[in-house]
Amino acid sequence: MSPELANKIAAGEVVQRPASVVKELLDNAIDAGATRIVVRLDAAGKERIQVEDNGCGMSPVDLQLCLEAHATSKIKAVEDLQSISTLGFRGEAMASIASVSHMEVRSQRLGDEIGHRLVVHGGQQKTFEPAAVEPGTRVQVDQLFYNVPARKRFMRTDATELKNALQVVQQSALAHPEVHIECFANGEPVYQLPAVDSYVDRAVALFGSSFRASLIPVHEEAGLLRVKGVISDPKLTKKTRGDQFFFVNRRPIQHKILMYHVLKVYEPWTQGREFPFFALFLEMNPEDVDVNVHPAKLEVKFSDERSVQRLVASVVRKTLNQALGVPNMNPQEWQGEQGEEGREARSSFGGGSLSGGGSSSGGGSLSSNPMANFEKGLQSFGYSTLKGSAGKAISDTVYGTQEPQQGQTVAALDSNAKNFWQLHRQYILSHTRSGLCMIDQYLAHRRILFDRAMEDSQRALPSSQQLLFAQTIELSASDFELVKELEPELVRMGFSVDLLSGRSVMLSGVPADLTQGGEKSILQEVLDQFRELDHKQGFSRIEKVAIAYAVHAAIPRGKLLTMKEMEALMDQLFACQDPWHDPLGRQIVQMWSMEDLSSYFS
Repeated sequence: MSPELANKIAAGEVVQRPASVVKELLDNAIDAGATRIVVRLDAAGKERIQVEDNGCGMSPVDLQLCLEAHATSKIKAVEDLQSISTLGFRGEAMASIASVSHMEVRSQRLGDEIGHRLVVHGGQQKTFEPAAVEPGTRVQVDQLFYNVPARKRFMRTDATELKNALQVVQQSALAHPEVHIECFANGEPVYQLPAVDSYVDRAVALFGSSFRASLIPVHEEAGLLRVKGVISDPKLTKKTRGDQFFFVNRRPIQHKILMYHVLKVYEPWTQGREFPFFALFLEMNPEDVDVNVHPAKLEVKFSDERSVQRLVASVVRKTLNQALGVPNMNPQEWQGEQGEEGREARSSFGGGSLSGGGSSSGGGSLSSNPMANFEKGLQSFGYSTLKGSAGKAISDTVYGTQEPQQGQTVAALDSNAKNFWQLHRQYILSHTRSGLCMIDQYLAHRRILFDRAMEDSQRALPSSQQLLFAQTIELSASDFELVKELEPELVRMGFSVDLLSGRSVMLSGVPADLTQGGEKSILQEVLDQFRELDHKQGFSRIEKVAIAYAVHAAIPRGKLLTMKEMEALMDQLFACQDPWHDPLGRQIVQMWSMEDLSSYFS
């Protein structure tokens, strides 16, 4: 096998997308002792990636060797695998990148009179010559995957690839606050991050000044393990993952079990439905961790997995409790308005959206009879409603809608029969002639909002509610770039967004269906959810934005509904084209026949 072919095969594991190249070049710059790094991306890195640093630089001999596979490896013996202290150690990344791109490397050591320039196309050296270079190294990668068409076709949209590349820059910046890092996309500045003294300051520079009040520094030593970094208090959470970071000896890693244990600490406040921000740095003896278990070096194995997991969770719990000031507190009591009530305020019906007068795609205006669409929908599925066979004495006591008044008799309550009951503030139950029907209230509202949003997007003037006071929202760099790309779709949904300088946007209008009080958070939640959906096939971009909006604007599980609200929800649901499934295909309605119910008691 030729060296060129071997490098191409290695590139398939090491270089998967532009972000992979950015990661390897940043690792090299940091290993070189750089205190200033500049990253430039053209077309999200598909056309050009340039990383320039002021590190130690390379001699002419080292410069020629740096593109030879394993020539720069830090591993000289098997024992060296047990004590890896640098980010790069295999010596194969540069050769792999060079084999699938046009690469130029300029480098000069501090004190040398002149530097050198090396040009390689597809692994073949084209030029090696003296050149005027600033001390340090500049690597430029053009036309990535130009000679691997299949890999080039698998690259995603510019927005997705840019997001992935910026996440890599973000991770390196978090891990090395002492390094000045700049990043440009298509010539426009994305990050300008001066060197700072703390992880908190670097997190604020990356994610916005609004983070600062909710950030808690972490610094604990537990035996041979030191845990540093920053976590958020339970008020700073999102409904999607993405802002959780682990580092081992400042190497970014993915570790599902560690993630589980840290999220478990927050669970009393989040109920497992929302995700806090944290960046945790584990420092330990290199001999206690194996970093050579994944081609991209994203996974590690600890010599004592359970101890590490327990210690990290213990440190997070201790730090969180100390910051909140009540170590023996009841988390549910602390929640107050930030917890259940806060979520209800963000996502309750509001604006009369379920009390009539609206419309839902596929069904036109609502029927004058609030039960008509529900009955029609059940009939289409082979069921019909059976009204009023149980009264408040059973329904309210069992389902928790209202406590029966003292002195009321069962007979008196039976005379006040109704059609729907709420179960655990999550499901709506109704009798049918053939049995029982149960509807997930959250998924039902998701379907309604999605259909409305898609109908609205076809109008010349989408329905929008203008805010009395426009909201200025500071976004992360990747979120700001995503807003720029999604601006046409957001406008069609009813958002009014103006781009400002410094990664900020002004939100002056939101979809008409959005409940009052959720205006400031909805844009961020839509962006986060869109990223979760971006890999899904079979949806247009406008559909993904509509789903992202519906997911976060829908009434939450845990919201107490009145009878009128339940009737309106059912009527609007069965006016939709597909009332049986939410936009992502999840089942909304579950039916049980009398035979099914009887079988449980046989």
